[in-house]
Amino acid sequence: MTVSPEEHVIDELARLLHIEPRYHDIWGNLRVISRKSKESILKAMGVKDAAEKLAELKRRPWNRLLEPVEVISADAQPHTFRLHFPLEDGQEEGVTVTLSFQGEEGATSRRVIRGVVPAEAARIDGKRHVRVDIPDEAVRPMGYHRLAARVRRGQEEMSGSMRLIVAPNTSHPPPERTWGLWASLYSLRSERNWGFGDFGDLAALAEWVGAEGGAFVGINPLHATPDRVSFVGPYGPSSRLYMNQLYLDLEEVLSGSAEGRAFLEAPETRRKIEELRAKELIDYDGVWELKERALRTAFGAFLENHIKKGTPEGAEFSAYIEREGEPLHLFALFRALDAEFGSQGEGRLSWRAWPEGFRSPRTAEVQRFAATHPEEILLHKFVQWLLAERLARVRARIAEGGGILYGDLAVGSSEHGSDAWSFSDVFAFGIHTGAPPDDFNPRGQNWVFPPLCPEALRESGYEVFIQTVRKNLARVDAIRIDHALSLFRLFWIPEGASPPEGAYVRYPHEDLLRIVCLESVRSRTVVVAEDLGTVPAGVRETLRRFGMLGYRLFYFERDWESGEFLPPGAYPDMALTAVTTHDLPTLRGFWSGHDIEVKRALGVYADEEAYGRALTERERQKTLVLEALKKHLSPELRLDSLSLPAMTEELFLEIHRYLARTPSKMMAVSLDDLMFAADQQNMPGTHDPSNWRHKSPELISTLPASERARALARIMREEGRA
Repeated sequence: MTVSPEEHVIDELARLLHIEPRYHDIWGNLRVISRKSKESILKAMGVKDAAEKLAELKRRPWNRLLEPVEVISADAQPHTFRLHFPLEDGQEEGVTVTLSFQGEEGATSRRVIRGVVPAEAARIDGKRHVRVDIPDEAVRPMGYHRLAARVRRGQEEMSGSMRLIVAPNTSHPPPERTWGLWASLYSLRSERNWGFGDFGDLAALAEWVGAEGGAFVGINPLHATPDRVSFVGPYGPSSRLYMNQLYLDLEEVLSGSAEGRAFLEAPETRRKIEELRAKELIDYDGVWELKERALRTAFGAFLENHIKKGTPEGAEFSAYIEREGEPLHLFALFRALDAEFGSQGEGRLSWRAWPEGFRSPRTAEVQRFAATHPEEILLHKFVQWLLAERLARVRARIAEGGGILYGDLAVGSSEHGSDAWSFSDVFAFGIHTGAPPDDFNPRGQNWVFPPLCPEALRESGYEVFIQTVRKNLARVDAIRIDHALSLFRLFWIPEGASPPEGAYVRYPHEDLLRIVCLESVRSRTVVVAEDLGTVPAGVRETLRRFGMLGYRLFYFERDWESGEFLPPGAYPDMALTAVTTHDLPTLRGFWSGHDIEVKRALGVYADEEAYGRALTERERQKTLVLEALKKHLSPELRLDSLSLPAMTEELFLEIHRYLARTPSKMMAVSLDDLMFAADQQNMPGTHDPSNWRHKSPELISTLPASERARALARIMREEGRA
């Protein structure tokens, strides 16, 4: 086949910008990426002229003194810095290089080198450029450093700077063979919340887990979501830097002022709370509207009683604002602007449809808005302060009971949200991220949020990534990185295309993983890297090398040739293991085929034949589950799939004993499974209106009296996990 010059340019540019030309899907089929998909992805990366961009990329290393960032191992020191600059032959002796280092605490050092010896030379646009290697004279401490360089020859001078990140080789070490409970916090039912699980419920749940010997309580991402009904899911947030105000226990917040108590005691408030609590599905709009009014009441009281009077509480709030700096200001500014423009007209508008002067935080129009709306912006900073303070208190209570809080970091954020507006330079718009087709999602997945652009991310010194990792790891004791494969490569789907038309884009995984390790060690946070899906060769070995736990699900741990479930001893020790996740069937749903019926109703299956195949395959899987339990756990079990049309207590407990017996360091039990919920929290790839709205079948206050829960705890003790 003849390749045109234009196609050769596209292919070469795609290669340099890390677009994989082909990949093997989960069934082993080779998928070749079309030119159209490559062009769409390149456009989203900011490429206007392919030939011009290709030439610029080839010249780039020689045309700048320093790269924007380098991430190195703390053990690979002293480090050698590479400088590139124009220099004609014979001029080496007349060059003076000045290097200035600044550490995180502000300490500086300076070094001057007179005369250089080029390690490499090249002609760029007819001019000789050289590469000079300069070994560092110091071993830098772990952290973030700034290197500034100035090269001078006669009257000619060139300067540049870079971020140097010195990182450990591994993340914070995990605990030894523990168990815990994982729950969708928003879904928790209680006699005291407002129809939406909150920090008060988290504290109560953690207390029960600790009393039964569990070491951790796990929750979904707490990220801030836009106050619009189409973005209710915790995995499509407005911002991954800040938190969702719905998780606040406002009974506690409001009781601190006369104005707050009056709001709480108002008959209308009590009636609305009872109404929201009684609904079978979460009413996000109703909860948001009530909590928004409550928070404005609380802020008004705090403004008058503490900020204006300069009390110690007011000083603590001011100190928080100072610590958070620009990221918090941009988030609060976005929220204020979203209230101003987002609610105009029918529905809500994305910031990309705001008046042009407000589509970037750096414009004069935005600065004028900030100057004229100081209290509205302060309100949103106040809410984030409350969230940070309240979560820290819950975490401290969990620690007092000997446990840890296990959080979750979503893989991305909404194109309509705060992160995308605040840091638009590093996002690739016109692209959605997702996953290619697989067994559970035959049409593939489109997560409908834009990816970070690898080139732009590196040019920025990884700033947004660092901020995101740092803030999330600092809030918890262990964290699950959702779709950790995205640190290696991410599936990009051109806007308007279907998932099979997407392509993988590679990321600088060694740099990103070392940054995660640095923040993990600093915050003493265990890292669980969710490594499910189409896993490239070497990924799991790399994650293990960096000391991160993998993620192993009972449903997936099988010999895919025979279909048999792997024995407990075959599970890796460096892993968190569980039966299921929010995106997969609950045990009860799996056993009854409820998820298959829901998919059929939603039109997931292409035809009745596909639906029939799914039912047949499910019966086969159930038989294999029972065979595995008998073979590896309890040969005396008298169970068969025909006599067990529904999940039973015994079967539930035996499956969890099976996982408890694995060497995996952490084991998570789903609260939905413990309460025999039929519906999974989310049906991926669908627009099911009940997605992310399911409440727990029972009140969390019923757990201490649950014989099933007590039996589960006994199994964990018997298997050495408590």
